[in-house]
Amino acid sequence: MVGNQLEEKNTQDALILVGGNRPFSPWNTRDLLSTAFRHSNLLIGCFSAICVLAVLAAITRPPEYASEAKVLVKHERSDPLVTPGTEQIQSPDRSISAEELNSELELIQNDDLLRGVVLACGLEKRPRNGASADRNVALAVLRLRSRLRAAVVRKTNVLSLRYTSPSPETSAKVLSTVLAYYLDKHVTAHSLSNQLEFFDQQVERYQQDLAKANEELERFTQVDGSVAPGTQRDAILQRENEFSASLQQTNSAIAETQERIRTLKKQAANTPLRVTTQLRDSDNPQLLQDLKATLLKLELRRTDLLSKFRPSYPPVQELDQEIANTKATLSSAESSPLRDKTTDVNPIRQWVDSELKKAETELAALHSRAEKTDGIVHSYDRLARNLDSQQLRYEALQRSAKSAEGSYLLYVRKREDARIASALDKKRILNVTVIEPATRSVLPTTSRSFYLLVGAMLAFVLAAGMIVILQHIDNTFRTPRQLEESLQVPVLATVPLDHLLSSNAISTRNRST
Repeated sequence: MVGNQLEEKNTQDALILVGGNRPFSPWNTRDLLSTAFRHSNLLIGCFSAICVLAVLAAITRPPEYASEAKVLVKHERSDPLVTPGTEQIQSPDRSISAEELNSELELIQNDDLLRGVVLACGLEKRPRNGASADRNVALAVLRLRSRLRAAVVRKTNVLSLRYTSPSPETSAKVLSTVLAYYLDKHVTAHSLSNQLEFFDQQVERYQQDLAKANEELERFTQVDGSVAPGTQRDAILQRENEFSASLQQTNSAIAETQERIRTLKKQAANTPLRVTTQLRDSDNPQLLQDLKATLLKLELRRTDLLSKFRPSYPPVQELDQEIANTKATLSSAESSPLRDKTTDVNPIRQWVDSELKKAETELAALHSRAEKTDGIVHSYDRLARNLDSQQLRYEALQRSAKSAEGSYLLYVRKREDARIASALDKKRILNVTVIEPATRSVLPTTSRSFYLLVGAMLAFVLAAGMIVILQHIDNTFRTPRQLEESLQVPVLATVPLDHLLSSNAISTRNRST
C-alpha cells in the first residue's frame, strides 16, 4: 500500500511508513510560503515585469484632467391649456419622468452634436498618407464619445456631464462647447418651426370668418325685423296659452249652455202655458127644467099611445127608450153640478221661456267668441312657428359667430404664446438650466503615482494567484504532515532519501552479481 502511494505521489525526499487514521486539514501559510520559495524565480520575474509595465505607463501616459458640468431639467416652460374663454387653465405640475431625462441624455450624445463639437474644438487629427478628413472626424467623434460621460444623478432631475483629456483647458473648452450645442439642440428639438407664421395665418382667417358671421347676423336682424325672435316667440306662446285657456273656458261654457238649453226645453215641454186661478161648482137650473119638461112630454105622449096601442108596439118602445135616456141625463145633471173655472198665464213657463231665450242668445255669443278665439290661437301658433324658425336661424348665426370668435381668440392667444416662446428661446430661457458650468480642473484625475500604485497592487495580486495555482497543481508529498493529511493515517517512520538511494544501489549491485 505504501509502495503504491509512493509511486502515485512521486516522493523524492524520504520513504515514510504510515498506519492508522488522521483527519485532513487544508492548506496553511507554511505550505504557501514553501511553494513561493520553491518558485521564487518565476514569481520575481512576473512581479518585476508588471512593475516595469506600470512604470512605463506612468512615464508614457500623460495625466488626465476632468471637467464637470451639471444641467437641471425642469417644467417651468410647460405650455398652459388655452381655451376659447378668457381664462387659461394651468396644466397640473408633474415630476420629470425617466423618459424625459433619457431623452435629454440622448440629445447630449447625439452624433450630430458631437460632430459639431469636434469641428468647433478642432479635435480631429490632420489627415495623413491620403486618409480622408471624414474618417478623421468620425474617429474624433468616437474618441469624444468615449471620453464624454453623461448620466443622471440618482434621485434627482440633474444631468451630470464629465469630460477628460490631457489638457485642463481643452477639457473645459470641449465641455462648454457641448453645453452650448446641447442648448441649441434642445431649442431645435422642443420648438416648432414656422409656428408663429402659421398662427398669424389662422388669426387672419378666423378674423375674416368672424366679420362675415357678424355681417350675416346684422343682415338677419335688418331683413326679418326681429332683434330677439326667441323673446318674441316666448311672449307669443304665452299669449297663445292665455287664449287657448280662454278658448277652453268658452267651449266649456258652450257645453254648459247647451246642457242648460236642453234642460229648459224639457221643463218648457212639461210646464203648461196657463194655470187655474179660481174653481167654482153650481147647479144648472135651466137644464134641469128643460129636462124635466121634456120628460113630462114624453110620458104624456106614452100614455096617449098606450091608450091606442099595445106596449109592444115599436113606437111605444122607442118612446120608452127616449124616456129612459132623458131620466139618465136628468139624473146625471142632478149628480154633477156646473163647475166655474178661472185660468191665468203660468209665471214659471214665462221664466223658463225667458231663460231659454237668454241661454240661446248666450250660446250664439259663445259660439262667436269661440270661433274668434280659435282664429286668434291659430294665428298666434303660426306666428310662434315662424318666430321659432327665425330663432333657429338666429341661433345658428350666433353659434357661427361665437365659434369664429372663440377660434379667433384661441389663435390670438396661441400666436402670443408662440411669440413669447420664440423670445424665450432667443434668450435661452428653457426647460433646462446649466446649474454648474464646465469647470477647469487644476489637479489631474490620474497621476503617475496612481499608475505605480495600481501596477504594484496588480503585481501583488498576480503573484498571490500564481502561488495558489502552483500549490494546487503540485501533487508531490514533501513532509510527513502532507502525507498524513492526504492518506489520513499516522506516519510511523521516515527514511532519508540519501540512505534510500544507497540501499537501492547495493541491492541492484547484489542482484547483478
